[in-house]
Amino acid sequence: MNEQSAAPTSQLAARAVAGDMEAFEELYRQTVGRVHAVCLRMCGNRSMAEELTQEEALTLAKAPLQEFMLGQVREKDVALFLDLTNREAPESPEDLPMLIVIPSFVLGELKMAFQIGFVLFLPFLIIDMVVASVLMSMGMMMLPPVLISLPFKVLLFVLVDGWYLIVRSLVMAFQNA
Repeated sequence: MNEQSAAPTSQLAARAVAGDMEAFEELYRQTVGRVHAVCLRMCGNRSMAEELTQEEALTLAKAPLQEFMLGQVREKDVALFLDLTNREAPESPEDLPMLIVIPSFVLGELKMAFQIGFVLFLPFLIIDMVVASVLMSMGMMMLPPVLISLPFKVLLFVLVDGWYLIVRSLVMAFQNA
């Protein structure tokens, strides 16, 4: 399969999950190529990258990943996981083990996801309640409110440029850290 006729990664992943071995092989080839490119960048030369073991690669990748994650975590989350594992806080954040950094990062990202979900859900809930009350007051109890409210929800999302707002808030969250 050449580059122009290759399916997008999301399609390949869906086909691979469904048991399509050709898609799985293509997905593997694409992923190995990306991993190899990262190893080349980290090592500096091709022969060292090809001889890199999994442990060495993890050691090389730990520092940049930990630096990125530490820029996103809250002290409260780190303190929680330090307390849960009965560990003392180290002198500097760079000395934190990944056992603490990764769950703290995930917890912070989950919090951000729930906040975004709530901000998106609230206006849609208000639209549903208004449409349902209008339909009830008109005596149209058998008409599902979703049938009427869905176009209003889509219209609201398009009018406020919802995708722009979501992507901008996500990118700004990573730039401010």
